[in-house]
Amino acid sequence: MHLNNELLFLKYCKPHFKEGLKVLEIGPQGNPSSYQKLAEVDAEDWYSLDIAEGFAGNDNPHFIYSSDEYDYPIEDNSFDIVFSGGVMCNVKEVWTWMAELKRITKPGGLILTLTPISWPYADAPVDCWRVYPEGMRAINNFVGLETLYCEFESLELSHFGASESFIAKPNVKIPYVSIAGYDYGKAMTSSNKRKLFFNKIMCSIPLVRRWMNPIHISMDTVCIAKKASL
Repeated sequence: MHLNNELLFLKYCKPHFKEGLKVLEIGPQGNPSSYQKLAEVDAEDWYSLDIAEGFAGNDNPHFIYSSDEYDYPIEDNSFDIVFSGGVMCNVKEVWTWMAELKRITKPGGLILTLTPISWPYADAPVDCWRVYPEGMRAINNFVGLETLYCEFESLELSHFGASESFIAKPNVKIPYVSIAGYDYGKAMTSSNKRKLFFNKIMCSIPLVRRWMNPIHISMDTVCIAKKASL
């Protein structure tokens, strides 16, 4: 999970995780997973599923192994929330997959999806899709899900303390911002904060603007879809 992914989860997804809701996370890492820690959900209500037997997290007593990426060994209408972060890009038939997520979601339940759109190619073991909101809405419509919210953005610059005038807008070339995917650790976050500090000073001096050091950020799509109630 990279920084923008975490920020989007906290802003858009976390408010939907309530006590007593039965949650399934697709493709988690670790037990408890990074997202489970952020959601602050009781372990008894958090299930995990993966198509890899030896993944880092199958010590979860609620772990479910599936030998088929499109047909899970789960009964219909089982979960209040089905969540995935950084998984859709590695699914070959996203329309088939989304239909399966709908099947195991309870009527009136939610499917929450976070997926990178600026990340470089990463085979895990395949890398197939970068999905913008229009694509997500089309997939939801195809399988019969209601799209409650779906946008792509980066929250990193505001997280670093940038003013609105420094926030990158989609499709606008800004010389001091590089929109690409990076593995954000503490070192990268500190580097971006330093760059932002100096860029704020340099951008007001015409002769030195050309020396501004680009801040690296990523863009991700967050989607909240709802299964119709009975």
